[in-house]
Amino acid sequence: MLSSWYYGYKDNENENDRKMTIIVASFMPCGAKTEIIAFFAASIFAGSRGWWFAPVCYFSGILAVIISGIMLKKTKAFSGDPAPFVMELPEYHIPVASNVLRTVWDRVKAFIIKAGTIILLATIVIWFLQNISTNFEFVEFSSDSHSILETIGKTIAPIFTPTGFGHWAATVATVSGLVAKEVVVSTFGVVAGLGDIDSTDPSMIKYAQSIFTPVSALSFMLFNQLCIPCFAATGAMREEMNDKKWACFTLIYQSLFAYAIALIVYQFGSILVLKTAPTIWTFIAGVVLLFMLYMLFRKPKMVKVEAKRAVSD
Repeated sequence: MLSSWYYGYKDNENENDRKMTIIVASFMPCGAKTEIIAFFAASIFAGSRGWWFAPVCYFSGILAVIISGIMLKKTKAFSGDPAPFVMELPEYHIPVASNVLRTVWDRVKAFIIKAGTIILLATIVIWFLQNISTNFEFVEFSSDSHSILETIGKTIAPIFTPTGFGHWAATVATVSGLVAKEVVVSTFGVVAGLGDIDSTDPSMIKYAQSIFTPVSALSFMLFNQLCIPCFAATGAMREEMNDKKWACFTLIYQSLFAYAIALIVYQFGSILVLKTAPTIWTFIAGVVLLFMLYMLFRKPKMVKVEAKRAVSD
């Protein structure tokens, strides 16, 4: 769905606004991301006390778009007056049943093709890496099987430890989500040795509860919602940017912004909810939060220049 959003920004005449919109568009929740939200809502936040989780995750994407848009607009690269937005709306009428059915079929077919290619291929690759050791020998699944997948996950895991999901399975699920966000939940099933089961299965829920706390689950969800989108959306973004440097900047910004939000949520959430002691990472999270607040509320440079001119006149 994000791919079609990127293609819809061609009509924006302001190049800076067009690029900025492409950068922040992937923060919006799509159908694939709602599957991850549903998984944690059923496992970690089940019950009446977790009613807030899904709405917070959903609207956090919208809030991230607004915050990022304000911060980027106040930088030199995106400064300037926004272009007026004019849209001609067609005449509304009752939809034709045949058109509705055709649209539904096209989307169902697209999902089936995606599920039968990208998702299936990713699951096979993950299963292969999980059951083959670094010595290229077949191994049974266990917590110390020394599989290629476990080795990769444990190598990358320290990067995500400050954000609360330093478990190698969560790391592997995050990386697999770069292929397609739909793969994140199925990755947990494969890594846990449960196979292709429903996300609401008791075994799946028990496994999620063994590696996540409510705070780390929220941090994990926000990171996967705000970080680099799937390969299809990334390809569309690269095509619309039509510039390798801007495409690389977009991916780096999305990753850093997602990591910053996850770091802030986990570090301060652990203190407030889990009553843990502050660490050096809590201090770093505080610095990151202050920097974001500064970028959010500071006056644009061009406003300062105009103010100086007004005073001199």
